Amino acid sequence: MGDACDPDDDNDGTADGRDLCPLDADPAQRDHDADGLGDACDDDIDGDGLDNATEAAAGTDPADADSDDDGLLDGEEGDWDQDTDGDGLINALDPDSDGDGIHDGVEAGVTVRDAHPDTDRALFAADQDPSTRTDPLDPDTDDGTLPDGAEDTNHNGRIDAGETDPNFAADDRPVVDRDNDGIPNEADNCPDDANPQQSDLDGDGIGDVCDDDRDDDGIGNVRDNCPDDPNVDQLDVDGDGIGDACDPEDTSDPFAGGSFSGSDTADCACDAPGSDRSPAPLALLLLALPLMRRRRR
Repeated sequence: MGDACDPDDDNDGTADGRDLCPLDADPAQRDHDADGLGDACDDDIDGDGLDNATEAAAGTDPADADSDDDGLLDGEEGDWDQDTDGDGLINALDPDSDGDGIHDGVEAGVTVRDAHPDTDRALFAADQDPSTRTDPLDPDTDDGTLPDGAEDTNHNGRIDAGETDPNFAADDRPVVDRDNDGIPNEADNCPDDANPQQSDLDGDGIGDVCDDDRDDDGIGNVRDNCPDDPNVDQLDVDGDGIGDACDPEDTSDPFAGGSFSGSDTADCACDAPGSDRSPAPLALLLLALPLMRRRRR
């Protein structure tokens, strides 16, 4: 049947008038970027401005408009195929192209509402103040000697209390970072102990690496048998040196020759040897014997 009179030229089951790719078989009729062209015949499947072949050659994803999930489409990234900060990733694959600690989308003013559907929200950092923007390809936007990330210390795109303006060179001041962990002393919860993650288990403002009592239970880490789990009583049923609050399983039976089933929920220090059941019924029977004897008298 000639094409002129064939209602389905590509024989994919969808009539030409409704077919997103009339000349390319595509039974599923997929259209990733919803541009009216089916993926089977769309040179730019994800609609990011870069054709599929170019993306495949560069290592970006032809079916993901935002390969690095920074909020900027691959084709919108400045110098998208260059490695601005020399970290081994081209800018389209590097969420922080200039290496200043702030994601490109934050610097460019991208909010949650602005982010593309392909942007993974679990990895995306949104700008908290899109009215102020910095240059994603310049680590020191105001050329005031301090990197943008050292001025916007929490990297959220907003000038918060205690921060300087990355767009105003005059307020730049030398950064003091005694432990060289990338966090200025004034913002570091352990200024003399490197801890770039700034973890603080008990939320007391003192980072875990320099907190003598990480779980804030009043027992110093050195003496605490569960330094990361509050346990003022320091109970240790199986006597293995690991407190009950953080011991995943009992490893020894306090009764010679006995054995625990390996579950704290099943065993206790009062178990009979080799038993995983409570001795409570036997104890009650023993207590009742004197009463029974009295009644017989």
